Amino acid sequence: MDLITISDDYRKTASDFLQESELISVLEKYGKIKYEGAYAGKVMLHGDVDIKVIKDADFTQDEIFTDQGKLNISQTNLTKEQRLKILEFKQYRKDLGLKVSGQEIYEAVIEKGITDPESVFKKCR
Repeated sequence: MDLITISDDYRKTASDFLQESELISVLEKYGKIKYEGAYAGKVMLHGDVDIKVIKDADFTQDEIFTDQGKLNISQTNLTKEQRLKILEFKQYRKDLGLKVSGQEIYEAVIEKGITDPESVFKKCR
């Protein structure tokens, strides 16, 4: 099975769980729901879903990411090639048990155009 199909399966499982558990309807009582990270960016390679509950926030998510200088994967329109490359990097990280954040992977692939995971992960070995 290719990585995009695996990622899509993880996302479908997560979506099914969110619907069946009615978690979102509970969280909506506290504020607006915003999906972030790999789930929103369609690059899941394990089962976590980043959910933000926004209630009377002083700053928008865009302002926070701009202030921090971080790439917001959930608002990035990824090509199929970028999705696949991100998933390959995540699989490489997972296979070797390396400690590199998703954010570092996103920036390497999208902003720096890195295609070889070794160059990103060699510092972690």
